[in-house]
Amino acid sequence: MENIETLRKSFLFKGMKDRQIENALKKLGATEKKYRKNSFLITRGQKEVKLGLLLEGKAVASQEDIWGNRNIINRITCGESFAEPYAATDLPSNLSIQAEETCKVLWLNISKINFAGNDPLLLLVTSNLLQEMAFKLLRLNEKLSHISKKTTQDKLLAYLSTQSEEAKSLDFVIPFDRQQLADYLSVERSAMSAEISKLVEEGKLKTRKNHFTLFP
Repeated sequence: MENIETLRKSFLFKGMKDRQIENALKKLGATEKKYRKNSFLITRGQKEVKLGLLLEGKAVASQEDIWGNRNIINRITCGESFAEPYAATDLPSNLSIQAEETCKVLWLNISKINFAGNDPLLLLVTSNLLQEMAFKLLRLNEKLSHISKKTTQDKLLAYLSTQSEEAKSLDFVIPFDRQQLADYLSVERSAMSAEISKLVEEGKLKTRKNHFTLFP
């Protein structure tokens, strides 16, 4: 089966063998679809949303207000799932998912889980799904901790500190470009760039594009 390696490594199918994954996909009515760069996988207000699992490419989940101000929620990479809350309810999506590059998505009808009964495969998918949603909630709380800081510099340093801890190194690469980072931290790009330049001059960090080195 194509992309089986990606599925095997995904959180959603953790602990499953290849044949079990194939059977689970059939039970969840899995379908694949390709998307061009900058096209939308999910649009804000969309109804009847299915759970997506990114098989190829990268995408960004974001929200925009009526003035067009963008707030990046998170970045989605190969093997990650998205749109879980909307797929599990009848609520329309309040965010957009946009392809950063050519993407292939596996769409799953998780409403079938409601009729899983004692099906061991669907129960395992449910367990994995709950764990992944809990992990994403922790990520969201982490973001709230960053953007609740008073100044742009404090927000930036809090984010970079977390990235350093996750990489277990003072030298690391972040998943955002500068505009995306500004959108993620809910700050003006120009103000953030000024703070980065200031921190570089003070010898607190070194950077090139999305590569950072910290000097505590």
